[in-house]
Amino acid sequence: MKKYTDIPQILRDFLTYHENIKGQSPRTIAEYYLDLRMFLRFMKLMRSDMPIHTRLDDIPIKDIDLDFVRDVTTSDIFDFLLWRGDLSLTAVPLNPVDTLILSELSYIGFEGLVSEDFLHPVPLKVAAEAFAALPDREDRDRVKQDGALLAACAQAPRFGDLKLCFYRSELLPQLQSQFAAVTWLLPDGGAVITYRGTDLTITGWKEDFNMSFQPCVPAQEKALWYLEAFARVHTGPIRLAGHSKGGNLAVYAAAKAQPELQE
Repeated sequence: MKKYTDIPQILRDFLTYHENIKGQSPRTIAEYYLDLRMFLRFMKLMRSDMPIHTRLDDIPIKDIDLDFVRDVTTSDIFDFLLWRGDLSLTAVPLNPVDTLILSELSYIGFEGLVSEDFLHPVPLKVAAEAFAALPDREDRDRVKQDGALLAACAQAPRFGDLKLCFYRSELLPQLQSQFAAVTWLLPDGGAVITYRGTDLTITGWKEDFNMSFQPCVPAQEKALWYLEAFARVHTGPIRLAGHSKGGNLAVYAAAKAQPELQE
């Protein structure tokens, strides 16, 4: 990690965790370093008085702290998507910023648009077009920005051809359980499972409170089931991701999965 001297401490901590704790390869760490350094430089350019044509390589970012990162908004992601979305995932592999975008898209209600099985994946741009034609599309958004993000990603070469499958969404008030997940198939043969975070229902918030004192909640058990079910039919690498509660579900599923699946 000594060579990464041009990045803030918060990013160094992130890379150290993935290299030493999660055991990811030096090549993967190097790609994370380049992609996240570029994203932070872009963010600093957007938030400063620098000329818009300033070279990203000339922008120092060592002063960036956790407060700066916390303030990243969906609008910032839109800006980055417009600037970076023309690069395919084949040309530039999936990075943490891409995974964040996919995690945000998991809040979209894809009922009737994305198959609940593994056999009929649908391209994101097709799902987005069908979503835009729905009369109840506003009721399927967590916030208005979700639908706008879906439309922007569908038009971006980086995301438009990604295929989705195995969409599951359950709301079980009697069990105080709210769960949703979708799988993204990557061009390299891998897949990303994104778990939805807390929605706007009372049931979802009740389950959040239950997580503070119960050893396991139904959504966590469902997250593990979902991973194991998909792994039985998929032979490539699988990444898990999610925003907020969805991140907790991803960690739980990864931690509780069988050792051969974790490998």
